[in-house]
Amino acid sequence: MSALSDISMVLSMGAVVCAITAMLVPQNRMKKMMNLVLSLFLICSLILPVKELIAGIDLGFAVEEYEEPFEEDGSFEQAVMKECADRLVLTANELLQNEGITARDIRLSLKKSDSGSISVKSIVIYIDSRDIYQRSNIESIIYRNFSKEPKIIIYEESYQSAVSESEGS
Repeated sequence: MSALSDISMVLSMGAVVCAITAMLVPQNRMKKMMNLVLSLFLICSLILPVKELIAGIDLGFAVEEYEEPFEEDGSFEQAVMKECADRLVLTANELLQNEGITARDIRLSLKKSDSGSISVKSIVIYIDSRDIYQRSNIESIIYRNFSKEPKIIIYEESYQSAVSESEGS
């Protein structure tokens, strides 16, 4: 309630000062200019107490400050690049699945330009040997959507099982 009385007191004092000053100014072009200045003074004298009143209002909820989750050693940029690559891999996988092609794995590498833009550097797609006839279809889908020729590697079951057995020994 004291804030409201402060506002009314400032407004009353400002009005009295403006009225006295307006009476002292002669009736000519200067009167119009002085009325403008006094009006601006009255508005400013009203704005300051209202601003303090509004600043003192507690809205009843806490405002959390945003803290940078990454250090300044470039890990934020690395996280952005990783997230971008992950989403692009998901997109490529969806595009291939829409055509009935199941990729074993998709590896994507990105590059960052000096201006800060991110672009696809290379795409490597691992497919089963049964999907080898889809190679040109895969290349066309990836090129159409990513503007990069993919490197397609055929994943052969017999080779993988031989590698797994030799690693187990």
